Amino acid sequence: MNTSDRDNLLQKSNSRSEVWNYFGFLPDETGKPIDDGKPVCRECLTRIQAKGGNTSNLIKHLWTHPTSYAEYTKNQNHAALTGAQSHTGNPATSKSQPTIDSLFEKSKKYEATSKEAAVLNRAVAEFICLDQIPIYTVDRFGFKQLVKKLNSKYELPSRNFFMNNEIPKLYTETRGTIKAELEGSGFYSCTTDLWTSRTMQSYMAVTAQFITMHWQMQSWCLGCAELNSDHTAESISEAFSEMLEEQWGLNLHDLHDCNWIPCFGHNLDLAVHKGLNVDHVGSTLSRLRRTVSAFSRSAKLTRQLKSKQADLGVPQHKLIHDEPTRWGSACDMVERFLEQQQAVCAVLADNRNKWHLMPKDLDVTTMEALKNVLGHLRDFTDALSGEQHPTISSVLPLLWKTESILIASASDSQLSSRIKDCIRSDLQNRYNQKEIQTTLNCCTFLDPRFKDTFVSNVQEVEARFQQQVEKSLMHAIPSVKIPNQPNFGCPKSGLSGLLAGIMNEKRGATPCTTEDDVTVSAAEPQQKLRRELEIYNKIPETDARDDPLKWWRQNEGSFPVLSIFAKRYLCISATSCASERIFSLSGNICTPPRSRLTSHHLDMLVFLGKNLQQVKKLGT
Repeated sequence: MNTSDRDNLLQKSNSRSEVWNYFGFLPDETGKPIDDGKPVCRECLTRIQAKGGNTSNLIKHLWTHPTSYAEYTKNQNHAALTGAQSHTGNPATSKSQPTIDSLFEKSKKYEATSKEAAVLNRAVAEFICLDQIPIYTVDRFGFKQLVKKLNSKYELPSRNFFMNNEIPKLYTETRGTIKAELEGSGFYSCTTDLWTSRTMQSYMAVTAQFITMHWQMQSWCLGCAELNSDHTAESISEAFSEMLEEQWGLNLHDLHDCNWIPCFGHNLDLAVHKGLNVDHVGSTLSRLRRTVSAFSRSAKLTRQLKSKQADLGVPQHKLIHDEPTRWGSACDMVERFLEQQQAVCAVLADNRNKWHLMPKDLDVTTMEALKNVLGHLRDFTDALSGEQHPTISSVLPLLWKTESILIASASDSQLSSRIKDCIRSDLQNRYNQKEIQTTLNCCTFLDPRFKDTFVSNVQEVEARFQQQVEKSLMHAIPSVKIPNQPNFGCPKSGLSGLLAGIMNEKRGATPCTTEDDVTVSAAEPQQKLRRELEIYNKIPETDARDDPLKWWRQNEGSFPVLSIFAKRYLCISATSCASERIFSLSGNICTPPRSRLTSHHLDMLVFLGKNLQQVKKLGT
């Protein structure tokens, strides 16, 4: 082989190594390289053994040519660097073969006591509690496969570990957080409700509502305790006191001056059911239920109803069956039937054996009267069911509106008038107790949106405040300066003037005075209260859409005594919806496959399911 053959050497096809730039193959008759496993060095024209594309001998031979070898090394490093950056955007790392130790490290599971395992155990426990997932999920094959795909180093513990270790630990930590919040509240109110599980075991749920020092409403589930006695007043009171005092260390004396307030939703429901029993209303609803049940149980009637709806151009809606515990469902049932009356009657007319389900003219007239009366009350059912804003101060305005709706008019039929009178009188009787009226008056008066607009006796409210200042609030009143003749820099009436005054306070402006300020110490609470009441009564009401707690947060410095009363009264809940929601959650936990849960475990799961998400928000 002579030097002229050097120019004829051909590059190896599909080569990826840089070393092939320094070796080649002789061409055949067609000009293609002869890959016989012995490439030729372009420097010395020596044939080197390289079967199967092996480059070890080539690199070893190239080392005998220092200049070419140095160039090869430089090109190889540059190619590796640019290749890594193009794929990852980061400097290239060494692509060395992994060691045996590193392979064992990747397959090694987390230690049970390691920090990584503890974090993942807590995440699984929170997943179970927040989403009401059955504990046995952690033993299911599918969930184990999911966890293994997410993190193969995590060994998922058994169900016993979560039920007996991790979830109780999470329960204890959550209780500690809530207890710290309660200790800083000062005043609180409670709601309670009873529930019977699938295993006929009675439980009592208790919630606590209070206003924080930053004027935010908080509602917490204190527990879902087993009730192993009859539902008498004594047994309920005993279980209630035990939970508040022994389990939570709360002072029941903070509740002694506040009497029991009935649930507005329950009172409205009971009053409406009184109206549903007037004259022949009950029998009409009973016949309507039979008609609706016939359609809901028969696939044939359902198909025929859809066909008639299409023929008559009636909306293709299903009939609605009422629920005994929800009067609104009776209203929905009546309205839906009146909407589908033509289609339903057409189906029944075509089925001779169903003629007895055909509504009579008197039934239709009765249903129209019910729709006219109940349709206006439907919005009030859930109006006061919130937990994050004051609701008790809205009871009197809603009662006033409800009673005005239920006043019979000249256009009402005799049946409509009797239904209205029955509902209105029953609802009034449920709020005619003196203590309940006084408490509701105090709550409404302390709401800057309403003040004395709906209060029946302002003097009685002020007397109640004076009595409580002398009795129990002297220690809570700070020593502040009350302006002798206040001037809030805005007119005494008008929303725009009030908003201007609020904006001035937000910017740090202080009320103007014409005389020297009067310093009232804690030893003079009556004088301080009288001055604050005088100022408060002169300020116009805020817009009904405003947040009363925001107003008190901005004006707390001007009304240090009244602000204490506001925290005391506005934290009261107008309904028991907070407790009822707990039992809705309990039903998701105590399902038929999980009906053997002990009362202790059920209490933990319900407590965490209700409170854990709110606790986690506090930590963010």
